[in-house]
Amino acid sequence: MHGTHRIGALPGRGFDTPIHIGVETQAEDGHQQRLAREAAMELERAESGGGGKGCQAGGFAALVGGITPACGSVAGCFASWSYAHNESAKTVNIYSHVIGAIIFVLLPFYVFSDGIPARWSIASTADVVVCTAYAVGVTTCFVLSTVFHTLMSHSEDIYLSGIKADFHGVLALMWSSVFPLAHNVFPCSPATRDAYVALTGLLAALCAAATARPDLGAVDLGHHRAVLFATFGLAAFVVPIGHGVVLAADGGLEVWDRVGGWWVLGTAGWNCVAVLVYWAKVLAAALSYAKAVVVAFDYRHAQELVC
Repeated sequence: MHGTHRIGALPGRGFDTPIHIGVETQAEDGHQQRLAREAAMELERAESGGGGKGCQAGGFAALVGGITPACGSVAGCFASWSYAHNESAKTVNIYSHVIGAIIFVLLPFYVFSDGIPARWSIASTADVVVCTAYAVGVTTCFVLSTVFHTLMSHSEDIYLSGIKADFHGVLALMWSSVFPLAHNVFPCSPATRDAYVALTGLLAALCAAATARPDLGAVDLGHHRAVLFATFGLAAFVVPIGHGVVLAADGGLEVWDRVGGWWVLGTAGWNCVAVLVYWAKVLAAALSYAKAVVVAFDYRHAQELVC
């Protein structure tokens, strides 16, 4: 974006001329007016709470509406970590994801060194690989989200690229969670485990392509993308868990005893409440799943499973 445009202009969208009432349809006018109001409110918040500090600009509506100038400085965006943003949610998003990334970088070292004897002494190579894969996936998700929320005021292009990267981080987290899930659900069937990992990896790649490639992001392909994302979610969680329950003689009771049924229900309740606070939901879900991975590890080795 270059300079400040008048309300009603959409720079970078192929609409660099002002909207003329009476020429555009009423629906289009209403959309432009809503965009202008959102941009004006974000500018007002920035002016009242920003104190003129660096990249204190509002969100996407302000950038597209031409009301709030883009920051245009990576250094300025990262310097914003040193003060509270005019929108508190942005500050919370940045620091919650930074904290989450640090936790999951250190978590594998803590998990495998904990216990008597330490889990390092009884863990197989596959145990270490699947747990590390999950930690790497969560860390990647948190790092990409941190970068997105930090640079979202840089420019419109950076914002649009960042939100795609943020979504790809979520895909990485979901795929990485399949590694310990399939490893523990199918302990005596490496081929089945690897098949789930490969299948979900392919679906994750297709989902990433569907969001990254303009030709796959067309409006008329929306239903196809929805089916693709739903298939990925089913293959990553619902199908392998259901498959494992069917294979086990007392699958439902075993899962309840292994993980702790009431703990799972309590965690699910917390996650439902945390929908209102997205960052809390993500961190709580990641930590809850990490807890399940550790419990599954201890259960497998306590049973001294022989295939």
